[in-house]
This record gives sequence, structure tokens and C-alpha cells, in this order.
Amino acid sequence: MSRPPRAYRPNRVWTTRPRGWSDEAVIETPDTPHDTVRPSHDTETRVRIVRAGIAAFHTRAFHETTSAVVAEIANLPFDTAERHFPRWDGLVMAAVDRWNAERTEPVIPLMQSHGTVRFLRGIVGKARRLRRSYARRRRRAR
Repeated sequence: MSRPPRAYRPNRVWTTRPRGWSDEAVIETPDTPHDTVRPSHDTETRVRIVRAGIAAFHTRAFHETTSAVVAEIANLPFDTAERHFPRWDGLVMAAVDRWNAERTEPVIPLMQSHGTVRFLRGIVGKARRLRRSYARRRRRAR
């Protein structure tokens, strides 16, 4: 039987840092608990850009939001935003992923305690209520 590729071997512990990793990057091993891992400056900048992307999509239409708008909201130079997210779809996917994670995090304990079916029924019910409230607002605006 052949050995699986390196990437799939469980319990891999690095004895040295991989090439290209900064000094702040710490690989989690049995000796280093998760709490000691500090995010690097690049990670903080990426999170800041993604949060700015979420804020931009909340305040503007999708087709009006650009990398320049996101960089302005993040209070960063445009070049920095482009360096971290060279492709627009990467930034959009990161923003959608973080937004979904932030929205679903508080409900996961409910799903675990009440079951998945009840959780999904709650999501559908919430969507129906939102749709009705948006329709009421549109009727009032006319």
C-alpha cells in the first residue's frame, strides 16, 4: 500500500517554518495552543478590507461598488486593497463568506439544541417575514 501524499497525512507537526512565512506566523501544534496564534498585519488588513466590502455592499448597489470604494471605506490606499485582493470576485466572495459566517454564528447553538429541520424552518419563516416587510415599505413609499 502506498503512502498518502504529504498534505493528507494527519497530525503533521512542522519542526521549521515553511519558506515565506513571517516570524509572526505560528503553526498550531500540540505544543502551541490556539490562543497564542497572533494574526499578522496582512491578516488584519485583509479583514479590514473585507469588512469595508460588507459595509460598501450595505450602503451601495452592487454595480456601484468598486475596489476604490472599498479601499476608501477601509481608509487604505487603493494599491493596498488591490495587492490583497487582485481580483474583484475574490473580494466579493470573501465578503459574502464573512457576512454569512457572522449571521449564522449566533444561530448555530439553536440548531444544535433544536435540530436542523427546525433551524431551516426558522430561516424560511424569517425570509418570508422580511419579504413581507420590504413589500409593505415599498407600498408606503409609493
